[in-house]
Amino acid sequence: MGSFFRVMRAVRAQYLNALNADALNNNFGGPLFLFLVVTSAIAVLSLFVTESQGLFDFLGGLDRIGREDFLAFYRAGDLAKGGQADLVYDPAVFIQPFSELNRGLLFLNPPHALLIFELLAFLPYQMARVVVLLVNLIAIYGIVRVAHLRLGFSPYVLTFLVYGSYSSLVLLQISPIVIFLIVYALVNSVSRPVLSGLALAAATIKPQFGLLIPVFLLGQKDWRTFWIAAVVTTALISLSIFRFGWPVWANYISTFTDGSGSGHFNQVYIGMITVGQSLGKLWFSSDYRVWAQILALVLCGGGIWYVARTISRKLAVPVCLMAMAAASPSFLFYDWLIISASLLLLLQIVPSWPPHLQITAGFLWIAPLVQMMLFSDGQVAETVEAARYLSAFLPLLMLIVSIQIYLLVRKQASYQ
Repeated sequence: MGSFFRVMRAVRAQYLNALNADALNNNFGGPLFLFLVVTSAIAVLSLFVTESQGLFDFLGGLDRIGREDFLAFYRAGDLAKGGQADLVYDPAVFIQPFSELNRGLLFLNPPHALLIFELLAFLPYQMARVVVLLVNLIAIYGIVRVAHLRLGFSPYVLTFLVYGSYSSLVLLQISPIVIFLIVYALVNSVSRPVLSGLALAAATIKPQFGLLIPVFLLGQKDWRTFWIAAVVTTALISLSIFRFGWPVWANYISTFTDGSGSGHFNQVYIGMITVGQSLGKLWFSSDYRVWAQILALVLCGGGIWYVARTISRKLAVPVCLMAMAAASPSFLFYDWLIISASLLLLLQIVPSWPPHLQITAGFLWIAPLVQMMLFSDGQVAETVEAARYLSAFLPLLMLIVSIQIYLLVRKQASYQ
């Protein structure tokens, strides 16, 4: 019996050593934050097991697959490949091959995204699906890799098991790819301006996060990265006009005023986390929502400019990523990895946080999971209302955490 316990103690020691448990407890924000992150990871792991929503179904076609956003990208690429790029912004035509579950899908990306999605459409749908899934997994790994936390494999596991990763993967979104490109570029724009500029240009296929990136680059005086990104983006737009014609861009622009884009903004989505959506959940009219969203962009843009001008890049990036998330006019749960990236980069600078930041940042990390659990219990009206109010509060929480991060990194800067 004694030998059994010795073996178990040895196994436990090896297990804790592999997890790097002591370092993780001391250098991953602190025990409160770590507890919330680990609890969330366990819950998300159970979701992957019980509610994968067809993630591993590689046999279904466009008319059979369950709820999945990649369908929209593949369908848009297929139309572009067939010379019908002008129809990607026509919802009546766009949804024709989809099952009932996917009749609400729209293509909202700018036309130069079709240059990439057209290439994917040359692959069979099932193979294209595998490619995007693998690239998403590599991108999530890359987000953690850029942070250089030196805490073993635990940060990778905990980030793969954040709700933003789960939501991105089960819907086969491209958000992890775009977020990795942005994080890589902001961290490396001085040392690797060419790669950073190319990454930011590629990230414009999902442009809502990019609205304030030029403010950061100009504030940091990253002229080379700024101009490379601007020139390559202009080249991509020009190439898309040459390849698909100007009418495709005209159709895209019209969606913001009288098309699918404006309808998308005017609706209130429980899973859409923006300032405008918050006011919608509090029953404000569309006019107030539009002006509030514009004001959020201006205020966060001013904050990003100030931060970028006053502190070093390493300290500024996590603050600015959080502010970009708070100001984004389109932000869903599958975009939540930008929140995780901001906090991971903060851990690189300040491994141990004060209790108030551990609590607010920890709740922000797990907030999508909490909201999903409340909303999924649709039989109880009170929990649905709680999910609605929680969703309305989250942009404010992002701003609060942004300010807390800024104050913490300024304190860190005073020691350097």
